[in-house]
Amino acid sequence: MRCEAPADLMTYEIDRKCGFKTLIADMPDRESEILEVRELILEVLRNDEPAIRICGTMKPTDSVKQHFHSLTSEHIRYVLASLDDNPADIRNIKQYLLASLYNATLTIGSYYRAKVNHDLYG
Repeated sequence: MRCEAPADLMTYEIDRKCGFKTLIADMPDRESEILEVRELILEVLRNDEPAIRICGTMKPTDSVKQHFHSLTSEHIRYVLASLDDNPADIRNIKQYLLASLYNATLTIGSYYRAKVNHDLYG
């Protein structure tokens, strides 16, 4: 497993909160994707620009950071599962992942509710 010791406090906190070490242990074949998501989260949290483009719209950086600070390992699993379920050809994977991570805290409950309803009544 390649998850090195964090270089700073923010990295340590995100690693702990999102459980990246556990995610990699649970999904070793997806380690590179998981580490890409980790770096993308850290990039957003370290951003000092006034706004970040999410879904084609400039959103205040503080608002985006609030969403990203709320992410947990379940949100990361959800984003990776959504990526697997998406048959579309994604042209800008970074923007797709940014949007998915930003929206994950808002949509995870509905996503799993819909999956359960499909499995039970489907």
